[in-house]
Amino acid sequence: MSISKLLSNLEGKWLAQQTLYNVILEKTYSQKSEVYYKLIRSTSPLLPNINKQIPQYDNLDVLEVSWQNSDTQLEHIICFFSISLQKTRQGKFIKWDQHQTNKLTTGNFKWNKHGILNLTTSKTNLRINEKIYTPTNRLKLSSSIIKKYGICISVSFISEIKFNQE
Repeated sequence: MSISKLLSNLEGKWLAQQTLYNVILEKTYSQKSEVYYKLIRSTSPLLPNINKQIPQYDNLDVLEVSWQNSDTQLEHIICFFSISLQKTRQGKFIKWDQHQTNKLTTGNFKWNKHGILNLTTSKTNLRINEKIYTPTNRLKLSSSIIKKYGICISVSFISEIKFNQE
């Protein structure tokens, strides 16, 4: 399976259960959300902003993600770039909030042969590693580890069940 096929399979409405453990405060937070995934087929309005970040790419996949729960609503755009057609299993990504387009998160992705998508983001003294796995077309599992100065400060686990096939 390719990154494009994975993102295509995500399209639709999902129910998510997230558990976040703050290692420093020794506290656990849990929430349920509805998540909507949509592939963006026409990227022409995005291209001027994208070309400033990564000028050369061979493959581009763009995913719109909307998280909604009783407290918050988050809307993100994530662009996955494969720089070389021979290396379609790895590349770079850019993620931004649709309401705050000036706040970009950039990182690298790697799609391994076992069907696990690894996302890595590094900022000054902060590193985020996220692993996404879809054992079936209706189940998505992800885990994130956030480290500051090399010390784990929080861990997040998310399971999502798809409501519909779109």
